[in-house]
Amino acid sequence: MPKPEFALKSCAEQFQQCGAHMFWRRLLDVKFLDGAAFGAFLASIFFLLLFWAIDIADGQPYHEYLTTLLVTVATLGAASAAVYASRIQIQQSSDHERDRQDKSIRAAVAMLPLALSNMSEVCRNNIKRHFAAVDLMFGGPQVTGFMTLDSETIAILKECIQYGDRYSQMKLANMIRTFQVLRARNEGMHPGRHVRPNQTNIGVDHESINDVLHWATLHALVDNTFAYARGETDSIPQDWDRDLVRTALVTNGIELDTFPNLRAMYETRLAGSRLEMFRDR
Repeated sequence: MPKPEFALKSCAEQFQQCGAHMFWRRLLDVKFLDGAAFGAFLASIFFLLLFWAIDIADGQPYHEYLTTLLVTVATLGAASAAVYASRIQIQQSSDHERDRQDKSIRAAVAMLPLALSNMSEVCRNNIKRHFAAVDLMFGGPQVTGFMTLDSETIAILKECIQYGDRYSQMKLANMIRTFQVLRARNEGMHPGRHVRPNQTNIGVDHESINDVLHWATLHALVDNTFAYARGETDSIPQDWDRDLVRTALVTNGIELDTFPNLRAMYETRLAGSRLEMFRDR
């Protein structure tokens, strides 16, 4: 059994080691040591003390170095305080800017459901215009014209892109880009041609079917964004359900069994994960 004196000495040594360890750990955790002004301050103090010790050994009066030391301490201390104050101002400005951006994105996302609803309506219209109303499950009036997005919808999407997170920015920008591409392709399409039912040849009405799948895919991407617009997620979900493309077709009255060539093209692109590529093949 160890003697009490030895035990007390061991405890004291462990306490000193622990205290020294905590001191150096806390010293390393002090982030303002990275500042240039504070670093220069410490270096100046060190060298002044070093030179002071050398000169005192040679018999020089200590009050001259003491005066210089105090002036240096005051000067560099003021510089450190100025740098610290500047950092506080920069941090406050950064916090204000971050708060402003948070408010801006909340305001923009609050308007996003309206923009997505408008884009969904555009997609539905541009899907149905390729079909005769009598061939659709729900009937309704015949859709003839091409519908485009209004400037208000584009402005809301742009604002969400400006203030949103990086992934949401990419997805929303891709949606706008896809719409612009599909609108440009519409200019070269033959108007008035409808997708004919009960056609098994995939080459029949290929141009119209291709456009239908593109608009249905864009419709699915829009549907996938509603959770973000409603505030259910912090970002647009990265994994989107490709069955939403089929849902977009069915909800617009398009029964795939009625259009075998459309179904064949859809299933081929679904199997090859090529729906979201918006290509012609």
